[in-house]
Amino acid sequence: MKSAMKVRFKYVQAIKRKTYLNTYYRRQGQRFAIDGEPGTPEWLENYSRIHARFTAPNTRQGYTSGSMTDLMARYKNSPEYRQLKPKTKKEYERTMAFLEDRAGAKPAATLPRKFAIKLRNDNQDSPSRANKTIAFLRTLMNYAIDLEWRTDNPCKNIKKLKLGDGAKVWTHDQIVAFTKNARAHHRIAFELGLNTGQRLGDLLTLPWSAYDGLTITLKQQKTGEELILPCTHRLKSYLDHLSRRSPLIVTNAKGLPYRRVDSYSNLFCTEIKRMDMTGISFHGLRKTAASILAEEGCTDREIMAFTGHRSTAMVSHYTQQADQKRRATTAVDKLNKSRSVKHNGSKV
Repeated sequence: MKSAMKVRFKYVQAIKRKTYLNTYYRRQGQRFAIDGEPGTPEWLENYSRIHARFTAPNTRQGYTSGSMTDLMARYKNSPEYRQLKPKTKKEYERTMAFLEDRAGAKPAATLPRKFAIKLRNDNQDSPSRANKTIAFLRTLMNYAIDLEWRTDNPCKNIKKLKLGDGAKVWTHDQIVAFTKNARAHHRIAFELGLNTGQRLGDLLTLPWSAYDGLTITLKQQKTGEELILPCTHRLKSYLDHLSRRSPLIVTNAKGLPYRRVDSYSNLFCTEIKRMDMTGISFHGLRKTAASILAEEGCTDREIMAFTGHRSTAMVSHYTQQADQKRRATTAVDKLNKSRSVKHNGSKV
């Protein structure tokens, strides 16, 4: 439970958590994390550094003309940014807040390539975040080129870090265990994810009006794809017996909707850990749904029509795995049949 506290330093917001205190400098619609324990020399130094950005001479609207902060502010007012989907804007805003803290005062025209590479390497423990940061910085530097602030892009051809295997497919036993032991409010998103294969962000905003008793209609936030999904028997039975406590289907224990995808994703992982299960996540349900369809013999196009994937690359991975499993099963069946034939009075 978060609670805001007042402190004596101007523009500072303190948020108290269970065992620690986070402090932020908030001014002119911007927010910067202040590192260090409040009141310590380290904290005071970081506060002064951030505060100086807004009070230094020759600044415009709180930041130096030509700085990275200036560039990001201009980009946020550009038609390119305004035409982005809301989800992409949120992702970009998080990245901009990170870049503001690391390079806000740096001149955009001379930002060196080695800075971008160091930025990537410093985040190597989270390859996905590192790659997304560089991708956004590349976009931002292209915008700087459009403004004629510079002629090159320091992020060009910077290699992506290799990602892990990503979210894992749930096993049958894990599905059964979660179905049996999960708390009721976590079952809602679970059943939708398992039986529709849709992303968490789309399911958390799914209204009851999207369900007509037979199908669910939704528009994917990431792709803009409009889907009409016939409900499985399992999902129809579950939804028909579920109390409608809110205009939205997915709610917490109090019947209130969740506001942030990342917050609920963390809560869902906590629920998984509570049942002593590891290595799985909500996003894995999307892969699980696709894998189940593939094992039932669905084609790539059929799976894409259900999950909303635009590329056959990932879907082909599921169907190829399923085909391999079927072929391997057939091979073992033949081997077992062959070995069951008596040879010299014994089985081989």
